[in-house]
Amino acid sequence: MMTITKLKKSISEQSMVDSFLESSHFKTSRLYTEVPVFSRCVDVVVLNNKKQISAIEFKREKWREAIDQVMRVSTSFDYLEICVFKPQHEELRKDILNTCSAIGIGVYFINPTNMKVSKVLKPQKNKNIWKIQKKSVLDYLGDKYQ
Repeated sequence: MMTITKLKKSISEQSMVDSFLESSHFKTSRLYTEVPVFSRCVDVVVLNNKKQISAIEFKREKWREAIDQVMRVSTSFDYLEICVFKPQHEELRKDILNTCSAIGIGVYFINPTNMKVSKVLKPQKNKNIWKIQKKSVLDYLGDKYQ
């Protein structure tokens, strides 16, 4: 029998993204992958029917790196979120949720045994948006998929 740790290591970040895209969390929104912003790509961008956009970064390990990555593009998005494997230990789950809550980042957990996605913390609306850069992202999404 494979341990949870070994199971997590055998699952790629792309598999996490695929499971997320197949989940039913965004029935009325459009989802985009690998969206260029500044000199990097955001793993998943969600565009809702109010023209609000969310950046979601995925990490198999090192959840603080997911936070760092999403913060680097924060001025371009209305909402910031991360998606990581659900930690086995309650203390680590609380650490992730407390850290993200304090800076307004939403959190999704993926259960590595069944790849089920759970939204565990809603993001707070970003108040520091650079409107020109947000428009650039919206324009890119329009050009790419219309």
